[in-house]
Amino acid sequence: EDSCGMGKYRSGRRVAETTGRHMLAKVANLVKGGVMQEPTWYQAAKRSPPPVLPFRAPKPQEIVFPEDRLAKIYMRRNPDHPYEHVNASFDAKKEGRDKSRQYLFVNLWQKYIEKGMPEEDAYMQVDKEFRTLEDKNKAEREANLREKMLADNVPEWDYYQKLDRPYVMEALDWHKQQWMMNKRKVAVMEEMVQKKSELADAETPAAAQKKGAKKKGKK
Repeated sequence: EDSCGMGKYRSGRRVAETTGRHMLAKVANLVKGGVMQEPTWYQAAKRSPPPVLPFRAPKPQEIVFPEDRLAKIYMRRNPDHPYEHVNASFDAKKEGRDKSRQYLFVNLWQKYIEKGMPEEDAYMQVDKEFRTLEDKNKAEREANLREKMLADNVPEWDYYQKLDRPYVMEALDWHKQQWMMNKRKVAVMEEMVQKKSELADAETPAAAQKKGAKKKGKK
């Protein structure tokens, strides 16, 4: 009933206004009948009685931005968006780098649409630009890390990757063999079921009747 969450507040105001008007009318009758002297505040209250306010405030209009619909599409196509990194450092805020990938993506998408580009084409264009930039930043970070590791006399990761490669390949071969064995088992089982089905279909009614008679004779 109360869309604004202010029902309790408005109810209190309504009671106060009603009580004030009733009190003013009651005091006016008492003063007019000579029961009480006119209070000092009576003339001021008579000139400015409690206002009659509307019982319900109008429902505020929903604020919708064009980017809201695009943001929903982005979130649907990028389910990992809650894990996107946001740089909240002071320098990032100062340089305008404190926005999420979703925010930057959707705003650039909206700009392309406003320039007349079809929505889907604009999405593909922004996605291509973002992936290119992200791949470039990733390569730069890896290069910087590699330089730092060499400067600090830390062995490169490639060395350890070469050492681990035989063990990784051995594990992969073992899993591949297990997968092939299971696949062969399933194939054999399917073949056996198929043969039983074919034998059952090839059995003539007479043979089935004779077979049934033999079973009865044994009993």
